[in-house]
Parts: sequence; structure tokens; C-alpha cells
Amino acid sequence: MTGLPSWFERVLWKILLRQRSYIIMHVEHLRQNEIETFSRENEKAKILVDHLQNWIDGILPLISAYKDFFASELGIYLTAFWPDLQSAIFSILGGAYFDGIRTLRFTLESILVSLHSQISPEESFPGYYPVIRSLSFLTEEEREQIGALYGKMSQLAHPTQTHLERLFACPELTFAAFYEPELFAESLRIVDSVAGAVFRIIIELFPEIGEKAKREKFFYESLKRLPFVGVRL
Repeated sequence: MTGLPSWFERVLWKILLRQRSYIIMHVEHLRQNEIETFSRENEKAKILVDHLQNWIDGILPLISAYKDFFASELGIYLTAFWPDLQSAIFSILGGAYFDGIRTLRFTLESILVSLHSQISPEESFPGYYPVIRSLSFLTEEEREQIGALYGKMSQLAHPTQTHLERLFACPELTFAAFYEPELFAESLRIVDSVAGAVFRIIIELFPEIGEKAKREKFFYESLKRLPFVGVRL
């Protein structure tokens, strides 16, 4: 939320919309959905925004401590997770739920591919589900849950029966973005689960991040409530 007075924001949009710009028109539409989302789901919407602060404690120390962090494909994709997460949250708060979920699916896929390359550099990539099942630092139940998470994102990211059923139930979602409570709640669960899975990987590879979380109240509380990583803190 911008914190601007509503009258000032209305005047600002009137000025901006004098320009012939598809981008400005689209952003104004997304902003209206963000306002509705915060008015109806204020606490949950704040949780989404809070995710964006965790890169400072979760990734920035690794970039500073390891000079070769960007030399690995995994280091690149772990860092790229945060701008991708920001893009996904932008979409979800604006009501473009399928776009946000598609972005999250892509970033999790990228991390799984690069993780496999680091763990088994001589083996060709066997597919996302086999890689998930091969993550020995996860419990069997967690591997099943992450596999189910990936399956759910695939259903919503591609024109599968689930995806199409959602579109037919709310056809305007095909062409624009609208606040929809069920999709918002589902998107929030997916963001929490993907972020939890990524941080589980991070603290497995870099235990000092888990120790850092235990010393810092906000970071600890933010991670503690997430699936997969919370049980390890």
C-alpha cells in the first residue's frame, strides 16, 4: 500500500491516464485490485509483503560471504528467487493469480534443476518429481508434500482441466485481473509453501542461515510459520 491519501491518488491516476499507455491503464487496474485485496484480506496480504524482506537475512549474507556464490547455477537461481517472488506477489495482490503461480512454478523448477546439477553433475536431469524424491534431507512426507505442491502449481499454470474449470467459473480472469477470495487464499498457501521449500534447501546447504534466524526475531518468526523450514528451526 502506498499510504497516499485516496483523493491524492485519484488525482494522480487522472493525470497519468491522460497519456495513451496500456501499461499505465493496466497498472491502474491492478492497483484497484490491490486496494480491494487489502480491504478484504488485510492480514493475509501483509504476510505476502513480509516475504519480500527475507532475502536480506536469507540470501544477502551468502552473497557477501561466498565470493563464488554466483559461479554456481544454484547460487544464481537462489538469488533470482527473490525478484521472481516479488513479481509473483505483485501479480497475486493485483488479482493476476495464474501469472503469479506460473512464476513461482518456474522459479522452483529452476532451483530443482540446478540443485540436481550440483548434487549429481554427471547424471542427466531425470524430471522434477524424481529430483524431489531424491532429496534425502527431506522426510518422505515432505517429499510427497512438495511433489503435491508442484502438481497443484502445474494444474493452475497450464490449461489443464483444473485451470480451465477455474476460468469457466470466473471467465473474466482469462482477460484481466480480479480479486477472487478462493484463488487468493490458494495463492497465499502456495507462496508460503514454495518459500518454505526454498529456505529448507538454503539452510540445508548453508546451516549458518538457520543459526542466523534463531538470533533474529522477525526473521525467525517469519520462517517458523512456513511449511518445511519451520520444523528445522
